[in-house]
Amino acid sequence: MYSCFETKINQTTTGIILILLCLFSKKIIAQTDSSSTLKRPVSIYLRNIIIEGNIRTKDFIILRHLTIAPGDSLSLSDIPGLFEENKSNLVNLQLFIDVQFNLKNWEGKQTDIYITVKERWYSLPMISFDIYDRNFNSWWVTHNADLRRVQYGGRFLQQNVRGRDEDLYVILLNGFAQRIEAGYNMPYINKGMSIGLRARIYANRNRTLQYYNLDNKEQFYWDDNKYLRTSYGGSLDFTIRPGIRFRQVLSVSYNYASINDSIYRLNSFYFDSAKTQQYIGLRYTVINDNRDWAAYPLKGSYTEATINKTGVGKLLSTTDLTALYLIYARYIPLSAKWFSSVMLRSKISFPIYQPYYNQRGLGYKSDYVSGYEYYIIDAQSYALVRANVRYRLYRLRIPVMNPFMKTNNYMPVYFYPKLMLESGYALDQTSRTDNPLSNTLLRSIGLGVDIATGYDFVFRVEYSLNHRLEKGLYLHFSGLF
Repeated sequence: MYSCFETKINQTTTGIILILLCLFSKKIIAQTDSSSTLKRPVSIYLRNIIIEGNIRTKDFIILRHLTIAPGDSLSLSDIPGLFEENKSNLVNLQLFIDVQFNLKNWEGKQTDIYITVKERWYSLPMISFDIYDRNFNSWWVTHNADLRRVQYGGRFLQQNVRGRDEDLYVILLNGFAQRIEAGYNMPYINKGMSIGLRARIYANRNRTLQYYNLDNKEQFYWDDNKYLRTSYGGSLDFTIRPGIRFRQVLSVSYNYASINDSIYRLNSFYFDSAKTQQYIGLRYTVINDNRDWAAYPLKGSYTEATINKTGVGKLLSTTDLTALYLIYARYIPLSAKWFSSVMLRSKISFPIYQPYYNQRGLGYKSDYVSGYEYYIIDAQSYALVRANVRYRLYRLRIPVMNPFMKTNNYMPVYFYPKLMLESGYALDQTSRTDNPLSNTLLRSIGLGVDIATGYDFVFRVEYSLNHRLEKGLYLHFSGLF
């Protein structure tokens, strides 16, 4: 996916030599005709954009994400950068495993751009065995890989419904906890293709529940005969995307949850002195995404700012919390194979006293410091910084057959050894003393290998040493729906 444009030799009736700078490595590639040595023009007129290889995807979806259009006058020296930028735009649609740009059909200063795409599998039914715990490492070590803590069932993802970049997903899980979830995403619902809509509904039931944290470890209660917590809800997300890289998302949700008497006796502040909680949620997010490949960036930047309101006055709401989130990341290529990145993730929330169910600090989902995977650090506010240096060691091309579209393809797999430095701080203002990692500067150093695939699945193997001099091997997965 990050490889240079392949050298291609095309013979045309006009016999014009075209030289383009190769992306990243700066090597020269050419389209040539041995019968002519005509001088290359300084600027060109773009006559047509011709798309090849898109069996399902509509042309207008691809054209929507280009910064060039027929009729444009382009400086030839700008072509490599334009191709790189627009290739990144199409790759981040997550519809193609490969995208290539070429210039063909020269007539004087006029030419055509050919875009060749290779589509992914869009129908992904999977038998699913999900780990209920926060991460694989907690399940494997803390809970001794207890198979009773596994959810089993099925997941189905249909991408690119109708060829319009729409997604449908369904999740049905049983076992340790029951989960039903379905959602549909329509990125474009207006003629101008600037407004999108996403809908989601869910329902969950748990026989085992984390009811408290002690010494930065989860405390669980198990009952084989009763459901300890039941929850359900839904959400609507409205997206405004006037351009390609910038978007705004406004989310409206309703959420309801209840606990049984056993959990209430163990922690009466689970829902702030109540057995049920419901609320209308509002979330507003602004995103500026300039990454070359969203799943595993090597170049560019990403900024995301969110204000989240849990409970809107007394409107179907029994709680009232406000949180501000910020994510900023910078990805810097150091050479053809060396890359570095720095990321900041932070949260500020209030009021200070919050129901246990809603208060989340470090140790959940992507908000963790490497080397502290076995701990959770509850807090109202936190910040963490990650820095690493990576080396592109190797690339594989795994053949993939698509029975749904009767085509053969390949999936690229990249290997990146890395050196990591991470730090974080979780601010807990409730004066609790039974979680010593709160209000403590967390820091770690480590080595690892990232394995990134063309289907946006990333597998990380990391060996970290934290400030307590605790060391361990940790596994992380990202990219699965």
